[in-house]
Amino acid sequence: MLRVAGTGVPVPRMLGACDDERITGAPFYVMEYVEGVVVNTAADADALLPGADARDRAGTSLVDALVAVHHIDIDAVGLGGLARRSGYLDRQLQRWAGQWQAARLGDLGGMARLHAWLTAHRPEETGPHLVHGDFRLGNTLTDRAGSVQAVLDWELCTLGEPLLDLAYFLRSWTAPDLRPGFAQPIAALPGFASGEELAAYYARQSGRPIEELDYWRAFTAWRSAAILAGVYRRYLDGQLGERPDGLEAYRAEVVSRIEQGLSVVR
Repeated sequence: MLRVAGTGVPVPRMLGACDDERITGAPFYVMEYVEGVVVNTAADADALLPGADARDRAGTSLVDALVAVHHIDIDAVGLGGLARRSGYLDRQLQRWAGQWQAARLGDLGGMARLHAWLTAHRPEETGPHLVHGDFRLGNTLTDRAGSVQAVLDWELCTLGEPLLDLAYFLRSWTAPDLRPGFAQPIAALPGFASGEELAAYYARQSGRPIEELDYWRAFTAWRSAAILAGVYRRYLDGQLGERPDGLEAYRAEVVSRIEQGLSVVR
């Protein structure tokens, strides 16, 4: 297990990189094999050691890794130029509002009200921080004792707001999904910590105030609704191949996500 540039972030070691697109059609790199399990479902969770300790540790170890990501000195490790250093939230609000408009669902579920609240209550920027962009248990490898061995899938990382990373993680940990075949959230399984417990643990470990966390919870629910609305529209328009069974559950899940955001702002 490698810690990134002396930080506390565990990642697989890169063994080599190649820019010759003739080989695979794109630049690529090869990373070392890391022993561990990916926990996405209840069946995956059964791969952890029996008892509550490993499940509890999976939550706290994951938050420890997230805190380490957010504590990286971006300039010291050469990531200060990864993305624009300001204006992250405004760009996000504009981008996903455009995605929603392109989905042509009107004001389904009160989406306009949620967007108006998010626009009117924008918090102050806290300065550029490295954020993972898709931080959740299913994007890590853990050992059977629940300790995170490697954080994976960095393709969405950028410079942004740490509390959005936290809010995204908490939503993946706690929010159900109405679409057929989607697993129940990790927090619903016995032995795993609740979202509120992990939010409090993040605050203690990071030393970062989380008073604005509800804003970012509402934002990530709104953004996820816009993303899924785009998927739903592409299915309707035949751009994603054959429509899946239960397609209307996608529309219901869009409404559910909007309701999740509105429940926070209320």
